[in-house]
Amino acid sequence: MKKPGRFEIDNAGHLFAFVSTAQRRPRFRFIAMLKEEVAPAILSRALEITIRRFPFYHVDLKNDFFWHYLAASHPSVTLGRDDLNCFQFLTPRGPLLHIGYDGRKINLEMAHVLSDGFGAVTFLKTLLVQYFRLTGIDVPFTHGALDTAAAPRPEEYEDGYKKTCRQAFALPWRETRTFRPEGSVRKSKAVSVTTGVMKAEEVLKKARARRASVTHYLGAALVQSLDELQRKSRPGRLMPVKISISADLRKFYPTRTLRNFSGFCNAGIFPAAGKYTFDEILHEIRHQSKWMLTEKNLNALISRNVGYESNLLLRALPLFLKKRLATLVLDCAGSRTASMDLTNMGSVELPEAITDKVERFDTIGGNLHCYPIECGVISYRDILSVSFSRAIDRPFVENRFFEILEADGVAVQPERCGHSGS
Repeated sequence: MKKPGRFEIDNAGHLFAFVSTAQRRPRFRFIAMLKEEVAPAILSRALEITIRRFPFYHVDLKNDFFWHYLAASHPSVTLGRDDLNCFQFLTPRGPLLHIGYDGRKINLEMAHVLSDGFGAVTFLKTLLVQYFRLTGIDVPFTHGALDTAAAPRPEEYEDGYKKTCRQAFALPWRETRTFRPEGSVRKSKAVSVTTGVMKAEEVLKKARARRASVTHYLGAALVQSLDELQRKSRPGRLMPVKISISADLRKFYPTRTLRNFSGFCNAGIFPAAGKYTFDEILHEIRHQSKWMLTEKNLNALISRNVGYESNLLLRALPLFLKKRLATLVLDCAGSRTASMDLTNMGSVELPEAITDKVERFDTIGGNLHCYPIECGVISYRDILSVSFSRAIDRPFVENRFFEILEADGVAVQPERCGHSGS
């Protein structure tokens, strides 16, 4: 932080800021479904207290001649009832953080320029603990929730990418263009959301039976769905089918940053080589992701991206040219190397005093200018939630995905957004 109330944007945040336009703003949503109706007045007070602990989220996106930056602003966090029971894009000029409620749901909607899923979950856990403390329950700030009476630490808003990057060098693999699901783009700002609720232990048992992780198991079902869609819709020209699997870099580096600090790998199959069985797809996903998601390979990705930001020629470009260049690169190359993305947030844990107060969590992606479909996975206790957000009118991928799981013996309870359309 160079000036009081001014925060630098992390390396990934710069890209999200560059591609934000009047039509799109990368953002995501986390939903905590409580066992009882949300009390709006208590939630409002809890938010007021919690946001003081996260001043680096209590900001607006600003820009100077060369770069975007984050500046403290009041009010910049909004609270209100969500009329739509699904993800909804907010305007690029609107808040970077929004807390909504609807019946038993508390919704956290955050712009990706602020943070990734880890930071958002940390904020949501802290908000939930503070909320229940205000209802009279003695809840400690543990299990990832931060003490709202404590001062924020500088390492919480450091740029983990710049801190950990080493000398840049060419990535040891080559990315190719992939098949993308097609369909008519929805004119409404509302996004189609379908959530499949299942037993976490049931899915884990199926994955372990194949010596795979839950992420690899679900990823294989996704790739099979996409493969079948491509063979059905364009059999004459089979392109690679890959999913972008997110990775939390905090598992590789000792940082407490609550900014963006995620990596990814693109793993999948080459349908032109022949028809793949589910187990063959799972084998490819497991081995490709294990090979690519190593500290050295991820640091190569980090160093390359930080190198772009440090390039003297690029730094000299005015902001409007940086935005055009970033958007062009993302539209023409970057987002075409995967068919869709898969983010598994893992298992959420809460302090024991309130574990029975929350029924489940959902996570919904909103980077639908990059991918026409996104898939978010999160679990709580014995409930695993898989949510698809879709900007196009064709629900084939999520429908087929759930069919594949059910055919393998996993019971799925689908829930569709009331405004989801097809």
